[in-house]
Amino acid sequence: MEITKEMFERYVAVQMSGVCNMFDLPMVWLKTGLSKEAIKWIMMHYTELEKKYKVAEGYNEQNA
Repeated sequence: MEITKEMFERYVAVQMSGVCNMFDLPMVWLKTGLSKEAIKWIMMHYTELEKKYKVAEGYNEQNA
């Protein structure tokens, strides 16, 4: 599955906001607009995507 940087950024934004449990797929789907399949794929490949897009690192630096 192809996960774009924009898709991963939406996922990480919800994750960092703390508005929902990231294992609550229906809520994550509502907050991100991503398909449940994409959410599951991101969860299973999070470290790979984090390295590829360096998104979570950027969020940490911005919020420090």
